Amino acid sequence: TNEKNFFKFLLDFYSRRIKRLIPNLVFFILPTVLLISFFNPEPIISLYTAMASLFGLSNIFLFYTSTDYFGQAAELNPFTHTWSLGVEEQFYLFYPLIIWFSGYSRNFKNGIKNLLFVISFLFFASLFSFYYFYWNNHPASYFLITSRCWEIIAGCITFLISKRINKYYQNKISISSNISLILIFINLFIPNNFSYITTIMVVLITCNLLINIDQNLNKNLILNNSIFVRIGKMSYSLYLWHWGIISLSKWTIGMSVKTIPIQIILIFLISSFSYFYIENPIRKVNISKKNIYIAGFSSLGIIFIFINNFQKKYLEYFFFGEKPQTNLSIYAKKTSEQ
Repeated sequence: TNEKNFFKFLLDFYSRRIKRLIPNLVFFILPTVLLISFFNPEPIISLYTAMASLFGLSNIFLFYTSTDYFGQAAELNPFTHTWSLGVEEQFYLFYPLIIWFSGYSRNFKNGIKNLLFVISFLFFASLFSFYYFYWNNHPASYFLITSRCWEIIAGCITFLISKRINKYYQNKISISSNISLILIFINLFIPNNFSYITTIMVVLITCNLLINIDQNLNKNLILNNSIFVRIGKMSYSLYLWHWGIISLSKWTIGMSVKTIPIQIILIFLISSFSYFYIENPIRKVNISKKNIYIAGFSSLGIIFIFINNFQKKYLEYFFFGEKPQTNLSIYAKKTSEQ
């Protein structure tokens, strides 16, 4: 944008984020809170994670509860994945300020250089934090914005570079976008013990993919496919619902060769409904910025109060089964095998 008024610039930026993120998030959280309460005899951690995610704080909550991202507790919590949404929302708190004061948003002569300098410094500081805490405090390396914002900043840097890089040079350094996708897919099968390497590799390959696509989108056989285009448009809805359904499945029907097709169908059906009837219509509706803020924060407050009262007064009436006399992870395993 070329907005000259600082406060109007911020209001415009955050109003777009509210319309983009909150409606789908609320639609995901409310039914999932009720469903997990039916099957989990002790869902308090899940409900607290949901409450924190409403305000972009679930990553901090999961860090302070020392959740192992690859552990049993994380797998059984349908809101574990919202940590990344928390990182994204926290990033949005300071990134608009950097855009403004660098002069980039006002088309200053050295605006793009100033922005690149600042975010490049933050990129390396965050990457160092990720590597350091990976070996010294694993939850911090996964959940805190200081250790994860380098991934988002990598996308910002890629965007800025792709607009200025010489096209001839770009084509020389770019790996085919199809090969990039294959490399990303291969990384998914590398053991978690090497996640500090695979995380960095996936980000770098993705950045290369984005630069390459900017000039050669028509040559990409995969991303031009109508199915993958639809998946890309639905990505936020798929992000929200995929883990919720997987986690709930582990409390109910389990994860097996027989159940996975059902889970995939459910993920796409519910995500499609969420995208076409919640996310997309609300994004397109013409509403004043004032009403966007009122509706957004009111809905968050109402859902927060509801969950808080629910877990204090009504939670005990929701659980279907018998209270387990053993470890919850064993209980969940037995339940999923039934």
